[in-house]
Amino acid sequence: MAPSHQGQGYAMEALECLLEYGFDTLGLHRVIAITSDQNHAAASLFRRLGFRQEAHHIEHRWYKSSWESEFVFALLKREWELRSQKEA
Repeated sequence: MAPSHQGQGYAMEALECLLEYGFDTLGLHRVIAITSDQNHAAASLFRRLGFRQEAHHIEHRWYKSSWESEFVFALLKREWELRSQKEA
């Protein structure tokens, strides 16, 4: 997303719609998200959406001439439903 449009809640809104579609329409049981451990905005977004961090893979993959570490997040349907009930 262009820097001029970041921090306005667009990513949060888009991911909420995708999660709602995935869990409610597609019947998914679990959704995972993986991001660089240097992408603090993405990690924060996943946490705000109710994802829990399940792993921190240190120097997990070679990317652009260096080793990169990654966070793995997950969200279960029941966790999403609980979050939705709290907001209602």
